[in-house]
Amino acid sequence: MKRIFALFLLSLVLFACSKDEKKEILPTMTFADATYSVPKGCTQNVKILFDVALESDFQLKVVYGGDAVKGVDFIVEDDFLTVKAGSKEAYFPVTIPYDIKASKKLEISFAAPVTGYEFGRFSRVSIITTLEQTTIFSFNLQKGEIPGDVNSFEASLFDQQGKPFNVADATEVAINVSSSSTAVLGTHFAFKDGKAFASFRKGRSIGTIEIEVLKYEEGKNTIILELGDRNGYFTGAVSQLEITIPKRISERIIGEWKGLDFYKLGEFITSWGLDEQQGAALPTCTSTDVISFKSDKSFTISSQGKLKNYFRNCTYNIEGSDMIFLGTSYPPERHIAPRCNMSVVNFAFSSTKEDLKEAKINLFITNSSEHGEVLILQINQYSNDTDFAFIWSDPLTFRFIRK
Repeated sequence: MKRIFALFLLSLVLFACSKDEKKEILPTMTFADATYSVPKGCTQNVKILFDVALESDFQLKVVYGGDAVKGVDFIVEDDFLTVKAGSKEAYFPVTIPYDIKASKKLEISFAAPVTGYEFGRFSRVSIITTLEQTTIFSFNLQKGEIPGDVNSFEASLFDQQGKPFNVADATEVAINVSSSSTAVLGTHFAFKDGKAFASFRKGRSIGTIEIEVLKYEEGKNTIILELGDRNGYFTGAVSQLEITIPKRISERIIGEWKGLDFYKLGEFITSWGLDEQQGAALPTCTSTDVISFKSDKSFTISSQGKLKNYFRNCTYNIEGSDMIFLGTSYPPERHIAPRCNMSVVNFAFSSTKEDLKEAKINLFITNSSEHGEVLILQINQYSNDTDFAFIWSDPLTFRFIRK
């Protein structure tokens, strides 16, 4: 009897302990949507969400179902999706060929979730292929930045066979700001003149979106744009544009910079048809040319080269921005660059003549894996009576790196 009573008590204790044990709650991964309708000739970037960022890279095996045949009714680049460490979302592109003859259903799932995760709301997604006609909208770049007050970004329209689609009349395609943006519309940035759309001129397939900076705030400087009203449009290969608002140029420029080169000098010489002697007369930009922008708005130069024939120690003020063109090839390399007003330069750009006056230059900072920060500086204002008077008022572009 005592033995039975002891066993009874032990079972009660074990039962109580099992009730106190809480089931481990795992982070989830889920498809963002349960279904997509994808017209022929279009690519759908199937979105997968993770409620906790991955700690390391992980490969997911993709499983296909439905009556759609791989290679006939749909095309994929790989049967695995690689999710990078730190990511909370990933995309798996699925292309529907233009020459499909019938509507089909494709189901996509994963063989297993990421280790340490479980499937959330949508563990699979269905894609219905259609024969409908549409126009494909795609951003021209995946990433961009606004170094000055404003910048423009391009998007393109294509038909379902991948050919540029020229609009019959001036067209505006609505643009949305993704909820994953950290910058806030109306606080950190705005669409220029309130135009929240990509503008396409009559007969053109490339349109522009203009964004202006209102305020820089650390950690709240990423804008993610996507197609807005999809009536008659379908997203293309680049469905989102990530724009960074970098620290303002007035802060980033502070410090010493040493010369790197005359940007695309060979191309410049060729475009002007210069001989060897004329090419040697052009201003140079080497490590012996050191310029400094100070926080008190003073500018100094220490140069053993020809840049000292233009720049003088002076004060500067950064205000506004301009569209500038780099290089002489076509189509031109365009940038909207902050405008820097120099209180005095030698307009003659000469070692023997002097014509001191105020002038403006344009500059912006980019990044290079080889050099780190690179300062692009363009001189647009100088006289026709320089030491290299065989060229006339063509912009001169130089690159500097941190000293």
